[in-house]
Amino acid sequence: MLSKLLIALAVSSFFVTGANATDMDVNNSGTFGNRTGGELSATFEDSEHFGYSHYLLNAGISTKLANNIIGQINLQYSNYTDEDYPVWQVMALLGYQFTDEFSAGLYGRFEDFDGTEYVSVGVETKYATNKWEFEWGSNLILTEDGDSYDGFQTILVGSYRVNDQINAIGSLSYTDDDGDVYNVVGIGARWAPPVETAALDGVFFEGMGYLGRDDDAGDSFTAFKLSIGKEFGSGLEYRQKGWFEGVPAWW
Repeated sequence: MLSKLLIALAVSSFFVTGANATDMDVNNSGTFGNRTGGELSATFEDSEHFGYSHYLLNAGISTKLANNIIGQINLQYSNYTDEDYPVWQVMALLGYQFTDEFSAGLYGRFEDFDGTEYVSVGVETKYATNKWEFEWGSNLILTEDGDSYDGFQTILVGSYRVNDQINAIGSLSYTDDDGDVYNVVGIGARWAPPVETAALDGVFFEGMGYLGRDDDAGDSFTAFKLSIGKEFGSGLEYRQKGWFEGVPAWW
C-alpha cells in the first residue's frame, strides 16, 4: 500500500538524518546556527460533542540542510479508544530561515484514515523571540482516494515563556471539512520539569482546553488535550499541526 511505503521512507529518513545530526552543533539559544532537533510525544484528547476519546503518537525531526534551508519530517499515528479507526500521517516540509526570528516553509502531507487516503499541501510560518513565539499554518486537502476534495484548515498558535519551566499557550483554528465548518479557541500551558537528571532533559507536559463551534450543527462544544513528550536538541522548528490539532477528537 502506498501509505505503508511513504511511512517506511519517512521512518528511514528520520533515523538517517538523526544519525547525521550527531556530527552537527546544536544551538538552543533560539538563533539559527547549525540547528537540529526532534520530538517524540503522546497525546490524549476528548470531546463529548463527537462522542469519542482519541489518542495520538507523534515523532518528528527538524534539521538545517544548507544555507538557512530547513527540512522537517513528522509522523503521526492515532486511533480512537472506543472504535478502531487507525489514522496514519506523514508530512515532509522544506522551509527557509529568513532571519533569526522568522522562518517559513511549504509541506506535503499524506494521510491514511482507516483505508481512505488523503493528499494535502500546506504552508507554515514562525516568528520567535526570547519570550514570544507565534506559528501560523494552513492546509488544503487536494484529493480523497484520488478524487478532488474540498477541505481547508488554518491554525494560529501563540506562546509566552513565563519562566524556564512554563509557557502559556493560546490557539485559534478554522476548519472547513467539505462544508462542515468548525471554529475553535484553545488555551493552556506547557511545563518542563527542572532538569535534575539527564533523563528529564527535554521532557514536557502540556494541557489544553478548547471551546469550539460546529456551524453545521449549530452547537458549541468543549474539548481538552493532555500531552507528554520529549524534545531532543533544539526540538522541532514547527509544532505538529493537522486535522486533529485544529479540531480535537474530531470524528
